[in-house]
Amino acid sequence: MCIHPVASGRKNYLVAGAERAAMIYNLPGSCRLQNINPNDYLLDILQRLPEQPVNRLAELPPPLWMPAGTETAAIENTQAR
Repeated sequence: MCIHPVASGRKNYLVAGAERAAMIYNLPGSCRLQNINPNDYLLDILQRLPEQPVNRLAELPPPLWMPAGTETAAIENTQAR
């Protein structure tokens, strides 16, 4: 594990806050635990956010995320059961 990003991040914590920095550092790790490519996840989420209804933001964390275009298939499979 590389310590340099953590050490260089210490100064940023003063500006961004420790909670925000923790969320940013946690995101790639959470994606990896779900076997999701962090780059694909971020690209999809950033493209969706402008159109995503506020009441559906809970669908976006890595454990619940489905790539764009697959959620309709998942809904259909759920309704078929």
